[in-house]
Amino acid sequence: MKLKYEFELMEMDEQTVALPIGEESEGAIHGIVKLNDSGAFIFKLLAEETTEDAIVAAMKKEYNASEEQIRAFVRGFVDSLAKQGLVDGVPAKGEKTADGEKATKQG
Repeated sequence: MKLKYEFELMEMDEQTVALPIGEESEGAIHGIVKLNDSGAFIFKLLAEETTEDAIVAAMKKEYNASEEQIRAFVRGFVDSLAKQGLVDGVPAKGEKTADGEKATKQG
């Protein structure tokens, strides 16, 4: 999975925001994406082709949470981005993910 468009992350009023840049995002995205710290972490990883497992592994190194908590957060966050049309390659409901589990949310 990977972001469909190129974004620039920046700090605004002590919050991370993602601004769409590049010609391909013109007309497709209106506004900015506000991110918390863990959302910004995932967003950076999604700039390149990656998998749910790779994101979870990277987050386990940075955050003090169980793998189950991290995986649930990653799935929810990526699903939200997919519903907004910002990410490609998210497994559809019932389709197997890289970790062999069935996706539980529509991507």
